[in-house]
Amino acid sequence: MIEVKNLTYRANKQKVLLSNLSFEIEEGGFYGVIGNNGSGKTTLLRCLSKTLEVNDGTIFLNHKDINTYSARQLAKHIAVVPQHTDFLFDFSAHQIVMMGRSPYQKRLRSDSEQDLQSVQRAMEQTSTWHLRDTSVKVLSGGELQRVIIARALAQDTPAILLDEPVSNLDIKHQFEIMNLLSTLNRQANKTIIIVIHDMNLALTYTNRLLVLHNGDLIANAQTKDILTSENISRIFSIKATVVKDNDTKPYILFS
Repeated sequence: MIEVKNLTYRANKQKVLLSNLSFEIEEGGFYGVIGNNGSGKTTLLRCLSKTLEVNDGTIFLNHKDINTYSARQLAKHIAVVPQHTDFLFDFSAHQIVMMGRSPYQKRLRSDSEQDLQSVQRAMEQTSTWHLRDTSVKVLSGGELQRVIIARALAQDTPAILLDEPVSNLDIKHQFEIMNLLSTLNRQANKTIIIVIHDMNLALTYTNRLLVLHNGDLIANAQTKDILTSENISRIFSIKATVVKDNDTKPYILFS
């Protein structure tokens, strides 16, 4: 679905943030992107979504150079949940989620029945429907994050890119969102690419990891092969033990 060839990105065309990355994202995969702070994770997602202009290399979406897509065309293929979202105007949560339908709407036309149904479904899936008339100015950080995720779901794209989507959520909503993404991945064959710091969540939900370090792609393999005690110690300089019980999924203990 997405193929990255020799991707390099320089901030202000000087400082290298990503260096000669090459990899493929297969349709229907659940990918995690991990690495220390400043390793280039957010920059990578911004390049994949064409938010940043790539300095060198090429990104292909469905065998076409991503630069050949208009913003409207790309928005029908890839939805993005950024790490931070600010709004200058006093929109309601419902209006925010409806923005996800803009690639399918014609100018000066009212919202269609399909738009309304898609928005309601996305808000119900993210437990935000009860917030539909609430101003984004008074939403908590966790509530706003779930609304932004709902906007991405309403966009109804084959792929969703998420930059630390559960970092501001309480434990209950972390699992709700991760379970929802897992269900969409398995049942709707949506491709998920998620920047994530919680290695236990990564171990539980993702099936493949891209590991970045100082802008380099140092590993690209199945999650279970990357998140071993030895690799965690090597990549993050912390001691960890991967526990494998017969009755539960593997989990990581840190010391």
